[in-house]
This record gives sequence, structure tokens and C-alpha cells, in this order.
Amino acid sequence: KAAIERFTQFMTNYPNSQLRDQTTLWLARSYLKTNENVEALMQLDRISDDSGEYPTALFLKGKAYVGMKENESARQAYHQAALLFPGNENADNALLEMARLYLQDGNGERAIASVVQIIQQYPDSDSADDALYLAGKVYETDSLLRDVEKARLIYKKFLNLAEVDNVPQYRNSPLLERVRRDYNYLQRIYFNQR
Repeated sequence: KAAIERFTQFMTNYPNSQLRDQTTLWLARSYLKTNENVEALMQLDRISDDSGEYPTALFLKGKAYVGMKENESARQAYHQAALLFPGNENADNALLEMARLYLQDGNGERAIASVVQIIQQYPDSDSADDALYLAGKVYETDSLLRDVEKARLIYKKFLNLAEVDNVPQYRNSPLLERVRRDYNYLQRIYFNQR
């Protein structure tokens, strides 16, 4: 709340500042932290599409829409952020958030398309481990794409990247224990291996 107050005061006192768009983003982030998603969207709408902050504004709009449980609008914002600005630091995260929403809404095919795009276009990004894990979850849980063997192989690939190939983003991933647990579960339940 204090940040909202300070950022609003800055905007009032310096409406023509070169930091206007950056301040607007921070104001929107503050609103997101307090679950004031409509207010966040109102701020993000103030950033024009020719601003250098516009790609981040699109990504944050996706977060605001998720907070409002408007998944289709969130997916559209994330899609624009990833499609229009593939070199932006949030492009891979936008694809990841789209994939999560697709999985949540029962559209495994689109979720897989998004994670494959992350793995192919952003293999060294911080979201690559999340994407690979999410691919396994799609094949483990999606009603149309369910393929436990594929899920097991994906989890095994993740574990190999972490433990055999020693790839840092997999070795240091906060998901590593979860992947190990999910892999062992599939081994035990479906493949009678301990």
C-alpha cells in the first residue's frame, strides 16, 4: 500500500518524467501484489504500444487477468507478449503461463505446443526446466493426451539433464525433487519398478 501511495504521488508530481512508464509498471506490480487487478490493468493500459515497457505491460496484463480468473484474456495477453516480442525477457515466461492455463483448462495439445516452443526457442532460459516438467504433467494428466510412458520418459530426461549431464538450470531447479517423486511414482504404479 505504501508503494502504491509513493508511485501515485510520483506520477502526480512528475507527469512528464522520463520514468513515467517504468513507474507505471511498478505501480501496476504493486496493485497486483495487493490483488487489485482492475487497478493494475488500468495502469497497464496507460503504457502505449510504442513504449519500451509495452512487452512487460502485456505480460503483467496476463497476470492481472489470471487474478481476475479471465483465462482467455490472460492467454491473449501472454500470446501477444510472446509472439510480438520474442526477444523480450518475459517471452518464455509468457509461453509458460499460457501452457499452465491451457493445462488448467484441459487443452493439453495447446499446452504442449507452448512448452515445445519454450524448449526449442529458449533452451537456456530459467523457464526451460518448468516447461519440461509441465510437458510431463500434460502427458501424465491430460484426458486426451494421457500417455504415462511419455510422461515417465520426460521426467527421466529431466533427471538425466540434472544428474548425468549436470545442466545448471536442471541441477539447481526447485522442481528437481518433485520430478524425482513423480518419476518414482510412475515407476512404482505403472511399471512395477521400485
